Amino acid sequence: MEDRIGQVRRRLAAADKPEEEEAIRQHCDSMPASYILNTPLEEIAFHIQLLRRLKEEKVVLDIYNRPGDDFSELTVCTFDEPQPGLLSKMTGVLYGCNADIHKAQVFTMKGEHPVVLDTLWIRSGGMQLSENRAQRVQNALREVLTGARGIEQFLKGAGKNPPGGVLLESLELRNDLSEEHTIVHVIARDLQGLLYVMTRALSRSGLHIHTAKVATWAARAENNFYVTTLTGGQIPEDELPQWKEHLTRMFRGLSTE
Repeated sequence: MEDRIGQVRRRLAAADKPEEEEAIRQHCDSMPASYILNTPLEEIAFHIQLLRRLKEEKVVLDIYNRPGDDFSELTVCTFDEPQPGLLSKMTGVLYGCNADIHKAQVFTMKGEHPVVLDTLWIRSGGMQLSENRAQRVQNALREVLTGARGIEQFLKGAGKNPPGGVLLESLELRNDLSEEHTIVHVIARDLQGLLYVMTRALSRSGLHIHTAKVATWAARAENNFYVTTLTGGQIPEDELPQWKEHLTRMFRGLSTE
């Protein structure tokens, strides 16, 4: 890990700036090991630059159309909220803007004031977002994430009803793969707004999403949510069967609370 941090520092040419070295170290210390080991150095450097902007802005957004890709890379950096639901707001906005989510990596940075650093690979109409659509997405995200407009109000204005129930293929809850989080592993048939349905169900159930890894292929979506309860711990092991039944009903649209 120390070697990796050194690589990031050198890439940023920050060796002669102790304050920047400390910012890099703090960033690496606040992120999961999987992020440090698997995220390209250029992206880590870019994320640190976004975090610097967060001192002046409540919500920092970036949409990048990488040449040759079919998807736009949306990066969201903002302070986490005390109650669950921030990721649900993001995915709800994207659903309302007709932006499909192909893949997502979601992280919550530890600290006195936790920060979310999320990257979502999105597209509309099978293509990268146009400049105009990208601006509309950013405007809508900023409006909802700053609290200027509620997500339900936004979706109503966009003429979008909440998606129907999810066609689940499998749902599994496990405590043995993480010391701090319960992992909710879901495989389902893909549909527009799928991630919004799932994140809304988790937040309405009182679960904080600290990390999420989402991938889609062949009309299927595989989702791993690293969650804790409102008290900050894992779901008790003996309650996992009841939670599985509850979340199954929530995902399928058979229950709203």
